[in-house]
Amino acid sequence: MESGIMPLGSDDDFYWPITDDFKNLSISYNGKTHNGMHDHCTPTAATGIFRYLTHLGKTSCTSGESTNKTFEKLYISLNTNNISFSSFVSVGTARNQIDVGLRSYASGNNCSFDIERSSFNTLSSMKDHLDRGRLLLISVDDFGDPAVDHSIVATGYSSNSLYIQNGWSRNRIMYSYSSLDIAQYVYISPLPW
Repeated sequence: MESGIMPLGSDDDFYWPITDDFKNLSISYNGKTHNGMHDHCTPTAATGIFRYLTHLGKTSCTSGESTNKTFEKLYISLNTNNISFSSFVSVGTARNQIDVGLRSYASGNNCSFDIERSSFNTLSSMKDHLDRGRLLLISVDDFGDPAVDHSIVATGYSSNSLYIQNGWSRNRIMYSYSSLDIAQYVYISPLPW
């Protein structure tokens, strides 16, 4: 049995953004300019989530803006690579700021969302959120390589596996829950749902 917001095959008409889409982008904010994006898996995952929910007609949050503009706003809201303010993270996005940055982006676009960081990294809790139609932005450690921390999106599940958009492929891939070293996840759904 499969469950979650995205039934198997339903993503065929949605063009999921991947990290390579933004590698040549230049972003300027508050006197800083970042050229040649790197360590940007979190705003890439978040861009996919917000644009997919708009695609489904669940929100109009990204209507009227390009995928690059959505990414740019999220990159800034998430303080990726310290573009907005100094942080204790030298590269990437500080995990304890992901839910805050996502709420900031939604608020800045006049959209109401239920966005919370979960304190329960269990498969049961993740399935519960997916059954409620929420998407999950998951922070994982050692993703395919002991030195790689990464952000991915869960869109559904089947048995003990999650359907994942990993940010490197437009196709969703099934990963067993036990193969993922999950550090945290943030659930996201538009209000009212």
